[in-house]
Amino acid sequence: MATFNINETARRVQYTSSAQASHTFNFQVNAASELLVYKNDTALTEAVQYNTTLNSDGTGTITWITSPTNYTPTSGDIITLIGDAPLSRATAFATSSAITGATLNTEFDNVLIRQQQLKEMMDRSIQLKPSTPRTVTGSGTSGPIFLPYDATVANNKNKLLAFDNAGTGLATTSEIGSFKGNWAASTAYYSRDIIKDTSNANIYICNADHTSSGAQPISSNTDVGKWDLLVDAASATTSKNAAASSATAAANSATASANSATGSANSATASANSATTSASEATAAASSATAAANSAAAALGDLDTFQDQYLGVKNADPLVDNDGDALTSGDIYFNSGTSILRIWDGSSWVSAAVDTSTMASAGFAIAMSVAL
Repeated sequence: MATFNINETARRVQYTSSAQASHTFNFQVNAASELLVYKNDTALTEAVQYNTTLNSDGTGTITWITSPTNYTPTSGDIITLIGDAPLSRATAFATSSAITGATLNTEFDNVLIRQQQLKEMMDRSIQLKPSTPRTVTGSGTSGPIFLPYDATVANNKNKLLAFDNAGTGLATTSEIGSFKGNWAASTAYYSRDIIKDTSNANIYICNADHTSSGAQPISSNTDVGKWDLLVDAASATTSKNAAASSATAAANSATASANSATGSANSATASANSATTSASEATAAASSATAAANSAAAALGDLDTFQDQYLGVKNADPLVDNDGDALTSGDIYFNSGTSILRIWDGSSWVSAAVDTSTMASAGFAIAMSVAL
């Protein structure tokens, strides 16, 4: 039993495992049996998955068992250690028996341990804020708030908590918009209850607490004002059919569009092939035009070369050719004053050896040829 001072600390410590071999706790226990250990949400067993070592002040360490099975948690596992002292007394003072300091210390220590244990549990519970004017000893609007629970477990399935109509407690049905099935007479319905009118398959939601009367259809029932129409079955069917028709039309349109796209793709391919052929023909035509231009340029070049070499008919020796360029060897001209064909030998004009009797007519013929 405890014979040590009790430190002020929460009787719970939690770790995110990094696969370490042990974990410590600084709250105090009397024995290893007063410790609960969880790996994530699974309670573990002392001497099976872990061993406990206690210090003299009641704090201690748990060490994971690794053989024959390794129970060391993997990285990321949540490890929780909680004090779990039993809520019982182990010592009874007999009448006229001696009460020692050690016995009293043990009892006082255990009382404090249990108080710390209860506080730790309350710290993890859902609580009303401190300023809420309600107590566990009061009644009505100042009394406790009880959690609704049906002893038939199946009745608690898929239920939500809600405040009751007075807003002072939780609803006993714990339902929000619960489907109550088919409408029935002489049945208690509450706001947000949902029912089905079996006469026309319409769906309604209750807007006021009442006990039902009359008969179906709800639209002609005396309680019609207490129900709001959620789903008009006839309109829903019409909408469903229209949606189905629209979906079919859309599918057909999509198919037509796909076929059209295929046709366009084929046409585009043909156009591309035609364009490729035209481009090839254009390239060939361009090549022919380039060759013709080059031939013409060559012919003009030849003509220009001849015109630069034969300077025509002049009455005196020229100093430059017809383009104003320097004279070159082989340049010739006909001197009209002397009727002699003259040749530039690279440094001076010399007369060509010709038949002077025919020189005039030859000069005239050459002149005419150049002119043409």
